[in-house]
Amino acid sequence: MNLVGEWVRFTNVGADPIDLDGWEVADESASNRYRFSDLVLEPGAGVTLSSGCGPDDDTSRFWCVSGSAVWNNSGDTVFLRDPQGNIVVSLSYGDSA
Repeated sequence: MNLVGEWVRFTNVGADPIDLDGWEVADESASNRYRFSDLVLEPGAGVTLSSGCGPDDDTSRFWCVSGSAVWNNSGDTVFLRDPQGNIVVSLSYGDSA
């Protein structure tokens, strides 16, 4: 299993910077959760969140999951929640879409 090859990308398509500190990414089961810290996305900038391990920087973050994949190959839903728990973005793919 290649967890570094399993990823999701978030891009700021708005006109203002977005402070992602405290924002959470979760899968459909909500058993897998990742919380961003110390990250501001400028307009047009993006960040790739990989399920594997590696060094975090301004364009790449690593969940460092061990044991199993986060995203189901047959289908899943990605949720991005703000610090208050509001779903800001969700995207489904595969058979569950």
